[in-house]
Amino acid sequence: YQTQIGSWFGCAPSHFQGAQYVHFDAAGNIYVTDNSCGQVEEFNSSGTYIRTFGPAIAGYGTLSNDTDDMALDACKNMWIQDEGNNELVQIDYAGNFIKQVVLAGGEQRLAIDSAGKIYSLSEVSNNISVFDSTGNLLSTFGSGGSGNGQFNTDFGFTIVGSAVTYLPRTSCPAVI
Repeated sequence: YQTQIGSWFGCAPSHFQGAQYVHFDAAGNIYVTDNSCGQVEEFNSSGTYIRTFGPAIAGYGTLSNDTDDMALDACKNMWIQDEGNNELVQIDYAGNFIKQVVLAGGEQRLAIDSAGKIYSLSEVSNNISVFDSTGNLLSTFGSGGSGNGQFNTDFGFTIVGSAVTYLPRTSCPAVI
């Protein structure tokens, strides 16, 4: 145990009510999505609170209390996966709204590869949708099941180079 950031219960700065995922940027800053508060909190590498993105975003509206994941692109714009509104929401580093992309629903996880492609995993559809860096749908792969190329109760995934590694809830990871 080295340190702790934030404290439990609430949606005030440096508090979490439903911390969901933790991500880091190239500078070591820490980003925590809070599913219950509909926001993302940023901390520096020492754990000092910097700011909160959401729930209100000017020009967009309000993120739902089902904000699952986020990812930063190469320009340090933030893509927020808002499952409650079935959307990806892109904001700049200052928190200004850029765009929204409507999703099919049930999206849980989000990642961006080194080429800028955005990958969104759907627990409902048991697939991964791939978007270009501006949010245009390029492809979708996967289906429900337990065979090759199939997902069953998706849990998560990660991208290493160009390989997508799927992390199921109940069995061994698979590179797809």
